[in-house]
Amino acid sequence: ADPPVAVPLAWHPFGEEAMEAAVANDALLFVSSGFHACRWCAIMDAESFGDPTLAGALSESFICVRVDAKARPAVDACLATFVRATGGGDGAWPLAVFAAVERGEK
Repeated sequence: ADPPVAVPLAWHPFGEEAMEAAVANDALLFVSSGFHACRWCAIMDAESFGDPTLAGALSESFICVRVDAKARPAVDACLATFVRATGGGDGAWPLAVFAAVERGEK
């Protein structure tokens, strides 16, 4: 497979930092899950996330989170289950979900 394409998105790894950024910025998460050897994930990186206009809009409006499906299979499985359960598709890669972070008691 080809190496991953460098994309101009401000990606955060899945984890507490991304959740805290979403709460601090009162923003939704844009979560993209895939695998570097996935052909369609590479196409999505090049044609969608590699587009400066789209990348800028996503980075400006959301906390963008990248999930490596092979490194975080439980997170990927949860996202895929959600997509299938809500009628958003078959849950295959590339997989993108908009999500809100639950805010705890202050």
